[in-house]
Amino acid sequence: MEDKDEILLKDFFRENRQEIADDGFSRRVMNRLPERRIWIVSQLLTALTVVLSMGVFIYFGGVNLLGGTLREVFQNFTLGGSLDTFSGTEPWTIGVVALVLLYMGYGKLANLPE
Repeated sequence: MEDKDEILLKDFFRENRQEIADDGFSRRVMNRLPERRIWIVSQLLTALTVVLSMGVFIYFGGVNLLGGTLREVFQNFTLGGSLDTFSGTEPWTIGVVALVLLYMGYGKLANLPE
């Protein structure tokens, strides 16, 4: 069931609908869009970059580093219960974890509905 205000708004906009003259604007916009070929090349380059990045990450032991770091963080928080247990951890390890968490958080925010 619709709210009374929604019904009033829909009626108002239906009664006061106006057409705006295009004057060829849509055609000009469509002519300036990149060609499909360029879009395909862009997608291929993106895929190639992703594959190469994953390869470099795996080649340099990123999976083991990330797994070990996450295991270390989990153990420190569950067994140690404080941040003092990070005193033996190298700063770049914490940086890697922070970057991964920031990236994951950005991915979640980017996928939120508007």
